[in-house]
Amino acid sequence: MELPLEELLAVEDAFERRSLFVAALQTALREHGEETVLVGGHAVETYTMGEYSTGDVDLVVIVKRPVQELLVQWGFVLRGRVYWHEQLGIAVDLIGERLGGDWNRTHLIRIREYTARLIAPEDLIIDRLNACVHWKHPEYCEWAKKVYVAERERLDVDYLRECASEELVTDALEKIIEEVDDADKDA
Repeated sequence: MELPLEELLAVEDAFERRSLFVAALQTALREHGEETVLVGGHAVETYTMGEYSTGDVDLVVIVKRPVQELLVQWGFVLRGRVYWHEQLGIAVDLIGERLGGDWNRTHLIRIREYTARLIAPEDLIIDRLNACVHWKHPEYCEWAKKVYVAERERLDVDYLRECASEELVTDALEKIIEEVDDADKDA
């Protein structure tokens, strides 16, 4: 599959362009038996409908070489550890082969004729809580809360609590749940 450059360039909104790119890339890779999962800031941005703003696309990849080869074929240049496409203004970071969460819980979303795979919202919430609690980035708790609010009707709260316990972020998760429940009562 060729890079749908003209289709991507026609999309003015940076979030929408990155989302379409991710779906096109993942679809092309899937055609060759490779799978990736969108994680990190762009996954937060997707679940919060563009509320969070990020500058790059973070992908968990099982086998890096096919992804690297396709990115180069599509005109991306390696700068440090990030692949950059000047014309599209898109940076791709291949962050590793281990998904911080359950592969079977990942979500598939349709974007035009392409399909993107995202980390499960529960696993993304845990990722953000880990950054907040263990890496001391308090703003990440706010993003965990925003993903929680955006996806709360579909969340597996038992799984979320189990993961929070394993990752030692239960207090932070319960604070979010309480705040959201209190806000619902006040509404």
